[in-house]
Amino acid sequence: MNEYELFIKDIFDSFKCKNKNDLLKCIPIYDDKNSICGYLVPIIKDFRTVMPGCASLFAQWRNENPSMSADSFTATAPGTEKWLDNLIIRRDDRILFLIISVDLLKIGHIGYSSFVFDEKCCEVDAVLRGEKSIMPGMMTFALRALIDWGLERLELENIRLRVFSDNLNAIKFYKRNGFYIIEEGVAVSDSSDKTYTVMQLEKIMY
Repeated sequence: MNEYELFIKDIFDSFKCKNKNDLLKCIPIYDDKNSICGYLVPIIKDFRTVMPGCASLFAQWRNENPSMSADSFTATAPGTEKWLDNLIIRRDDRILFLIISVDLLKIGHIGYSSFVFDEKCCEVDAVLRGEKSIMPGMMTFALRALIDWGLERLELENIRLRVFSDNLNAIKFYKRNGFYIIEEGVAVSDSSDKTYTVMQLEKIMY
């Protein structure tokens, strides 16, 4: 690992509470009036104990939003627990946050993954609003909190994301939050006709 890779691993391990002395760390979410309206709460190693039911909730949200993935499947709580264990907690370059309001309503989730360490770059990952009827604007505020944390604490130079090319609302959403298109028509997989639009936010322009 290079120095920056170790830097990210140490921060993510701490936020995931991988060591017994790690304290839970939450990132405040601010609204347009600069008031705290919620928190990004990291999914930690002991999520089964500290966040009981989160795997079931994530599975429910995934099944209610099948278009978030090119693959068609029914999510289950046990399968989601394995996903959290193997593809979130154990991955050094991935972190996932539960988005909650100040009155502890669970809104959705969002995170980072797929670092290019030599470029100090990563992707916004697993963006999903699970509860759609409450707190308008919360996903915008949560994304801004994630971006600010990434640029300041993680020392990112660029933040990228992939969105399905036919999801025009999502593309407009990310444009409003500082991202611009760098590539279009990127194949999702050999077995899918869907394509990605790749977008980027640069620190020097944010």
